Amino acid sequence: MTHPENAECNEVQENKDIINKKIISTKKSCFKPYFGTILSGLAMENEENANTI
Repeated sequence: MTHPENAECNEVQENKDIINKKIISTKKSCFKPYFGTILSGLAMENEENANTI
């Protein structure tokens, strides 16, 4: 049986993993490498905005 706190932590980590995969995918199609850096920084500050972009 998992504790609610553990389930919530797992969900947060899964969301971060998904966002990171999206950023990596986006960086592959960008001509300028700084876009990936900007998106990574945005993901640390606001995951929802990074996910939207």
